[in-house]
Amino acid sequence: MLFMFSWLFLTIILGSLIAMSSRRLGYEIIIAGFVGMLVIAISVAGKSGAIPGLENFTLSASIFVYSATFIFTDVLSEIWGKEISRKAVYAGAVIYPLLFVTTQFSVIWEPHPIWAANQEAYAAIMGTTVRIVIASFIAFVISQLHDVWSFHVLKRWTNGKYFWLRKNVSTIASQFIDTVIFYSIGFYGVFPIFELIVFSFAVKAFIAIVDTPFVHFVVHFLRKDPAIRELEANHYK
Repeated sequence: MLFMFSWLFLTIILGSLIAMSSRRLGYEIIIAGFVGMLVIAISVAGKSGAIPGLENFTLSASIFVYSATFIFTDVLSEIWGKEISRKAVYAGAVIYPLLFVTTQFSVIWEPHPIWAANQEAYAAIMGTTVRIVIASFIAFVISQLHDVWSFHVLKRWTNGKYFWLRKNVSTIASQFIDTVIFYSIGFYGVFPIFELIVFSFAVKAFIAIVDTPFVHFVVHFLRKDPAIRELEANHYK
């Protein structure tokens, strides 16, 4: 369990540092981090890890990497506004077909004799089904766009106050949507999905709550820059 928490907190810290660097590098570095984390999450999704004390459950390795994207979308939404946040979602969406085509063709490509012994293991790791890719893509786009939309609806309702509440409500709601869509499309009829949905959503909600103080710190850090405060003010005029 200590290993899992160490991995989670290290990922959150690294994601926070990337977001903080936008004070000098601009919001583009957050979008780059968002897409990069998404690609990494998809790449390691095939690894299912054991959970101490919960032998009947497992978690994909991707959930720890994917958690960093919560930080990116929250900071983009709070500081740079709805349109920039949507650009990050669209940037992530266009990566899906490229990543899928690249990995599938690399698996199909006839291996050189010096590589042939590794082909089966490579195919097992990098290969995936079209159904899973479609499920992941649909879940990602719908849930992330909902996250951006709900965050800004709540921001209007609260007159820009209660960031911690807006951040958690929008993120947790979007991750519920993501989880339900992914497992329903990807695994319905293959095996029972109710327990998978409940457990996976509970973990994502926990991560969203845990990263709250880190996101608060990043936003506070960015707002110390007068230029960013001016940009933020212009976004919400």
